[in-house]
Amino acid sequence: MYNEFTSHALNPFGHTDRLVAPVRRLTDLMIDNLEKLTRLHLEAARVYTSMGIGQLRAAIAIHDPDSLREYVANQGVAAETVARRAAEDAETFAGIGNDFAADASRIAGENVAALSGSVKSGAQTRQVPKTTDRRTGNGQNATRKHPTARSKGKPAS
Repeated sequence: MYNEFTSHALNPFGHTDRLVAPVRRLTDLMIDNLEKLTRLHLEAARVYTSMGIGQLRAAIAIHDPDSLREYVANQGVAAETVARRAAEDAETFAGIGNDFAADASRIAGENVAALSGSVKSGAQTRQVPKTTDRRTGNGQNATRKHPTARSKGKPAS
């Protein structure tokens, strides 16, 4: 009796593992997505830092009008490089976000299906608990009213 009660209390639909599995998959997906984004951020920081340091070194190397002219001419190339890299990074971020959204949506759909199946199967297999009539010792469904109980609106006979 106690074991039956605890199993129903801890696992009311009988399918908790099926209900928890989508949450675990979604958590795994979020961790994978976090890892991808972190790697992308670190790589972008490395590249942009390298570009910035290169620009600082080029600025420090200016020592005459010709080197200044060369530095200014290269600024257009440097700006194009940064703009191209930023566009590529934005595309990559968007792709990671789109992939995450699609996978999360798929997992959510599977979760809805699992919940629907669990609720349907739980409703079909649910048994009404039995109670014991103290006077007779007979078991009866808990939803039945005791023969001496009054129903609404009717006087006791």
